[in-house]
Amino acid sequence: MDTLFGGPFELEDHTGKTRRDSDWDGQFKLIFFGYTNCPAICPTTLSDITDALDLLGESAKNIQPIFITVDPERDTQEVLADYVTAFHPSLVGLTGTEEKISQVAKSYRVQRHKILLSEEDHSNHGSGHGMDDDVNYDAAHSTLTYLMDRHGKFVTLFPYDTRGDVMAERLRGYLPGNS
Repeated sequence: MDTLFGGPFELEDHTGKTRRDSDWDGQFKLIFFGYTNCPAICPTTLSDITDALDLLGESAKNIQPIFITVDPERDTQEVLADYVTAFHPSLVGLTGTEEKISQVAKSYRVQRHKILLSEEDHSNHGSGHGMDDDVNYDAAHSTLTYLMDRHGKFVTLFPYDTRGDVMAERLRGYLPGNS
């Protein structure tokens, strides 16, 4: 089951640094794919991850939360840098070229595609939803959070809307000294 999801990747983090999946060898990785213009699912999931890590206290140092964009066209390093500060302080935002994002999304079996918006749909987003006048689309994507072990092997999935307390309890069972 260790090859069901995951694989090596090399992307740019929200500080501009090149990051590889192997940078976090020795830590569990909690990986979520989303985009910064997402109005509900992404911020809810990242808030649940933040809550879980807060509830884990010191044990959270064994887990690296990672947010990988499915919308590299809009989610630049600068945009991610601003976005991730709203969540857990250890959250790393990753972006890259369309080719690199497609490759990592495929290795995690993430479904993603653009939904072109009509002028009416576009105007209904209103201000504050990150919709630029020249970028008239939304990004649909899978909503799972992946837990990878200290060696990068798949452990389990958390479906959308897994509350932080439930996630924390499940994570505790995988952490050293808690199984």
